[in-house]
Amino acid sequence: MKSVSDILFESMISEPTMKELVDTLRTKVFRNPLMITNAYFRVIGMSDDRFDDEVWKYAAEYHCCSRTSIEVFRQDDASRQLFEQGTPFVYDTNLAHVIPRILGKIRSRERTLGYLVIFAVDHAFSSTDLDDARIACRCLSVLLRSDPEQADLNESFLSALLKDRPEERYRLESEISQFRKGFKGRFRVLNAPLPADEKLREYAPYIVSEISAIHSDVRCLLSGQCIVVLCNYDEENACASLIAQIKGILARYGLRYGKSRSFGSLIHMSAYNRQAMMAREIGMLLGHEQMEYAFADYLYHYLLLGHDRLELNSLLCKEYRQLCAHDRRHGSEYADTLITYFLNGFNITETAASLHIHRNSLRHRLERIEEIMGSRCDDVKLADAIYHSQMIDEWLRMNNDLE
Repeated sequence: MKSVSDILFESMISEPTMKELVDTLRTKVFRNPLMITNAYFRVIGMSDDRFDDEVWKYAAEYHCCSRTSIEVFRQDDASRQLFEQGTPFVYDTNLAHVIPRILGKIRSRERTLGYLVIFAVDHAFSSTDLDDARIACRCLSVLLRSDPEQADLNESFLSALLKDRPEERYRLESEISQFRKGFKGRFRVLNAPLPADEKLREYAPYIVSEISAIHSDVRCLLSGQCIVVLCNYDEENACASLIAQIKGILARYGLRYGKSRSFGSLIHMSAYNRQAMMAREIGMLLGHEQMEYAFADYLYHYLLLGHDRLELNSLLCKEYRQLCAHDRRHGSEYADTLITYFLNGFNITETAASLHIHRNSLRHRLERIEEIMGSRCDDVKLADAIYHSQMIDEWLRMNNDLE
């Protein structure tokens, strides 16, 4: 009779798929149902068995362990034995009080690749099963190190997040809860269009690869007609450093990008990707020539989408109309002057520097603006209304150009 080592050696030299190795372990080694997960408890292989166990049934349906079962296990003393020691052992409490199971960590050096779970369904565990599980974990570590599905898992998971299908949401939330400790606290999405030139489009995989190589906190993939980048960080200066490197790569290919606001949960990635895409599209429609279009700069324009021209025109405040009418008749720049004054915190020196005029010239302009409006220039509410009126007016002019 062949030893377990011989059985698995013969199997491994034939370069088996995960399914083939699972079948070998099921029929020739343990003769019990088993499953193999990655480090985040996503199921990457399991035998074709059916039996009454909540963990098994959930994994068979959703291809991962449920958030509830993981939280219950984390509170069990057995979790420390698995996560810290990793040597296969029999787990027979809490989740396993009805059906005992062997748990083993699959690892390569200090890196955890996944877990082996064997269920005592067909027969009770024998005295050799733990030793056999240790051998199986070593074989599985070889397979998982070279398994292309492991390398593509991040991309496939992020693609599922971007599609945001309702039927997938619970599974995705469960997976996020499983590996949230592996991520830093904040995320931000960048979205760039694929190159318009067909020859340049051939470089898209290289662009993705180059961006992905920047840092382990950067993940990049192709989605539809876009290049989507996810940045993970704790501090804003770290995010700025990552984006500066990404910007350099995109600039070489003449690609502009939109930037979302920051967010804390991956489950919302699709919404923030739309933010980044809309920021880029709105900025380019407005004729803003720049590499980066931050959603924070186009939030107000985004809110204008879907409103008709008459409604938007009615939102322009009286004082803005008065200043614009004067500017058209006399070639002055009073509307822009007041808005620049507002954006510089009503600081004379900084505003004059921004407008490239002398402070006395600015004071004269502000006095004239107050005469035209019949109101003070440092009225915060009024200045804010004029600022947003200019945004609406810019949006209306852009729509005129498109028509």
